[in-house]
Amino acid sequence: MSNGPVIAIAMVVSTENTKAIIAITMVVTTMSTEPVIATSMIVSTMVAEPVIAIVMVVATMRPKPVIGVAMVVTTVSDESIIVVAMAVTTVSDESIIVVAMVVTTMNNESVIAIAMVVSTKNTEAILLLLWS
Repeated sequence: MSNGPVIAIAMVVSTENTKAIIAITMVVTTMSTEPVIATSMIVSTMVAEPVIAIVMVVATMRPKPVIGVAMVVTTVSDESIIVVAMAVTTVSDESIIVVAMVVTTMNNESVIAIAMVVSTKNTEAILLLLWS
C-alpha cells in the first residue's frame, strides 16, 4: 500500500472510581484514489450499569462519496434502552439519505420505534416514515 497512507489514533482512559470506563478510538484512513475517513468514538460508563456508545463513520470516495453517521446510546440503569442510528449515503449518480431513529423502553414494556428513510435519485424521490 505505497499509495495508501494510514493514520490510526487510539485513546483509552479507564477510571476505577466507581467502575467508570471511558474509551475513545479515532481511525483515519487515507488513500490516493479512494480517500476514506473513519472516526469512531466509544464511551462506556459503569456507574449504575449505564452504557453510552457513540460511533461516527465518514467514508469519502472520489467516484462514489459515502457519508455514514451512526449514533448508539444504550442505558441499562432501569432496563431502559435508547438506540439512535443515523446513516447518510451519497453517490455521485444516485444520492441516498437514510435516517433511522429507534427508541426502546423496557420499564413498562413500552416500545417506541421511529424510522425515517429518505431515498433520492435522479428521477425518483421516496419518503418513508414508519412508527411502530
